[in-house]
Amino acid sequence: MSAPNTYLRLPTTAWFLIALGLLTCLGTANPAFTMASLMSLVFFITLLWRKGEPPVLFFAIAFQWLQVSIKIFHANFMGFTLADMFGDTDIEKAITLSLSGLAVLGLGMRFGLINFKGTREQKIKDEIKHFSVKKIWVVYLFTFIASLVFKGLIWKIPPLTQILLAAFNLKWAVFYLLAYTIIAKRIGAYFLILAVLMEVIVGVTGFFSDFKQVFFVLFVVMWTVGYRMTPKNTIRTLAIAVLVFFMGVVWTSVKTEYRKFVSDETGQQVTLVSYNERLSKIIDLSLSIDSERLTKGVEKLAERIAYVDMFANVLNYVPDVMPHENGALWKKSIMHILAPRIFFPNKPVLESDSELTMKYTGLQMASGQQGTSISIGYMAESYIDFKIPGMFIPIFILGILWGGMYRYFIRRSRTKIFGYAIAVAVLIQANQFEIHNTKLVGGMLMSFIVMGLVQKFGIPVISQWVLIGREKNVAGITQEKLC
Repeated sequence: MSAPNTYLRLPTTAWFLIALGLLTCLGTANPAFTMASLMSLVFFITLLWRKGEPPVLFFAIAFQWLQVSIKIFHANFMGFTLADMFGDTDIEKAITLSLSGLAVLGLGMRFGLINFKGTREQKIKDEIKHFSVKKIWVVYLFTFIASLVFKGLIWKIPPLTQILLAAFNLKWAVFYLLAYTIIAKRIGAYFLILAVLMEVIVGVTGFFSDFKQVFFVLFVVMWTVGYRMTPKNTIRTLAIAVLVFFMGVVWTSVKTEYRKFVSDETGQQVTLVSYNERLSKIIDLSLSIDSERLTKGVEKLAERIAYVDMFANVLNYVPDVMPHENGALWKKSIMHILAPRIFFPNKPVLESDSELTMKYTGLQMASGQQGTSISIGYMAESYIDFKIPGMFIPIFILGILWGGMYRYFIRRSRTKIFGYAIAVAVLIQANQFEIHNTKLVGGMLMSFIVMGLVQKFGIPVISQWVLIGREKNVAGITQEKLC
């Protein structure tokens, strides 16, 4: 029997390629920052990637790493230093603090996993041997339809909005289970393809680019099922990444005109036209893109992914113009979270993120009244509150919370695949560098509570129903006891 899961050890070939990459960095316009960025990514891989388990914690940090580092790669591509490219030396300080903050976040996650042995990969494969792909598909289809039906209603019931949003995570847990089972058993691929197509179509016809979430979960699944860092697997991953990037470019190129159409030019973040009209419009706009708009779309998408410039604006403004808040922002967020709207229906609505951004950057921008919300991100808010190095304390605590949540879902599930599925559905939301700390922590805690209840009361029912035939007590799947 194989040993319990351990953290990923990179093969000699990988280290050789890493060393070669670091040497290549010396020829870039920003050698120190480029090397620091690549070394950070390697650090995150070895720190958080556990063999045979979904690397959702790594993914949560890796996407933020991309948001921080893309400015470096952009400047290198153009042949300029960061300061020359963006005209502000604070961008260098922002990148340094952001990479350091992500390292602290990762260490917090690892701290939250101390003495956590995980599960043998073979046990997971033994569990899914007895699962029916068709039955899992039916469960997924039910959650998919339910999310469509209730999505338009949740905002009309403010006390239940956050609870219902958290409950929607069940769909992603079932999608993870469906994808893992199909890939591991190598049957029913058409169910997975159909599920991805459904999510993409619904995503691109909404107001926001929700289509990317299905690919994020799919990435995590692909990196879990017997994943090895072989050229074939790397090419497969890159191919999907290129597809997602291309879709992002197309969306970025047409979203302004599309949003104006679906909101009926009200300027609000709402969809006021029928589904058929939305689908027809997004297809027409996508087919009308020429090479010039596509090129501009690439630049705009790179700018959209990169979020460290907001942190740079904060560094330029605080404390020279606005003083540090000494914990006021985090205190306000915690007090808001401790008063759930279901028990405090008269709780004031959070102000637009743009208001906070304008206050601490001095920039003028569209706010909630214009249907826009632009945040500075939880890391910049931590800096505003606690300066340097105090800003790293709440970030480390967040890492412990995320690692603890992962640990909890796995340990409280007798059928480990369900624990991993729920952990992925909840923790994949922690990948946003730009999110306001109240929304980040509040949303994650609500998801943790709601999905914890789903794990205790819903998963035992689902786990028995998806079994093939009438098999009982196989691999500890039926009669699930969450202890």
